[in-house]
Amino acid sequence: MVPIPAFDSQGVLPVGNLFGEHDSLFVYRGHDATLAEVEDRFVTHYPQSATRAKLFSELEQLVTVAQTHFSQFNVGVSGTFVSNDVDPTELFMFIEVLGAQVDQLSGHSTWLVFRLFDDCEWTLTAGEEVSVTTALVRSYPEDHSDYLLYSAERMLQFYMASYFDSARGPSGYLEVFMFPEGVNDTVEERPAS
Repeated sequence: MVPIPAFDSQGVLPVGNLFGEHDSLFVYRGHDATLAEVEDRFVTHYPQSATRAKLFSELEQLVTVAQTHFSQFNVGVSGTFVSNDVDPTELFMFIEVLGAQVDQLSGHSTWLVFRLFDDCEWTLTAGEEVSVTTALVRSYPEDHSDYLLYSAERMLQFYMASYFDSARGPSGYLEVFMFPEGVNDTVEERPAS
């Protein structure tokens, strides 16, 4: 796996590879990472931070909830959390999951997943006020009736992740791929998007 790249002169990750264009918006892929790499790079390297550990804890908790409902998904992570700010105040994350897994949810699982992941935002106090914003992105195959609807949503989330910190211009974000136990999560085996 390629390591998370260094920050650019603006203190953010460089944009990833061009993913596509949608309505004249350039959409970029994230940089592959594991949760351990995210923690090492954005928490461990900032022991003086009052907010990074709390934001990462929120990320871990949300991933744990997602793991109880989805067998395979990826998490896009952006906001000032993935910048060189010592005390970032924003974590934006989206969970990208196969639409069929969302369609199979029922009862309390449906309520919980949409309550936590479908365009939600909350504020925490961790030395200072910080915000966590989440989004749920469903991915369907091209021959599915909902493909066009959700492919536009998916592109929009990738776009938003790249431009979350508009004061600094386009920036990179991270993609953390989550696989069922026993599946080797090397880049070569990751699902194509």
